Amino acid sequence: IAMFVLILVQERAEQRLIALTETDSLTGIRNRHWMMDRLPRLAPACSAYLAIDIDHFKQVNDRYGHAAGDQVLVAVAQGMANALGEDAIFARVGGEEFGLYLPQASDTEARSAAELLRTTVEALRIFYEGQMLSVTLSAGVSVTPGQRSMSRLVARADEALYAAKGGGRNRVVLLGLRHEEPGAKP
Repeated sequence: IAMFVLILVQERAEQRLIALTETDSLTGIRNRHWMMDRLPRLAPACSAYLAIDIDHFKQVNDRYGHAAGDQVLVAVAQGMANALGEDAIFARVGGEEFGLYLPQASDTEARSAAELLRTTVEALRIFYEGQMLSVTLSAGVSVTPGQRSMSRLVARADEALYAAKGGGRNRVVLLGLRHEEPGAKP
């Protein structure tokens, strides 16, 4: 019995350590490490990646302080995670940036997922020291019609994110990968 208890305690400790290494300590959602472990090296046809960034986040930190920024990060992360559900391959990938991988999604479905997140965040009511902080996000979406490297799919989503930011923020931009795209490698 003592050996069984020892094994059980050790297994639980290992599970807690794994959860700690895969979870963002501030927001409580999965982290970049967890996501990278779940992404395939080659993105199959009809898969999508969304690069998501909180708009003007630095201004929140500069105007209200880092405690307010942390509160915004938690509210935004939890709001998006709740909208997506438990099975989503969704994580905080750095700073105020998030990623979502959709293993099977059309352009329309990927764009709809991004719009869902955008409107969810826009509707959040975050209060810090009696002040309501309005928050929006921009998202870049990339969908591949054929098998491509995951790094290319993510890079294209990043390009789309920069286009969304450059287009005025609080928007979704979709840039797909075409079959005939020069330099595209499987």
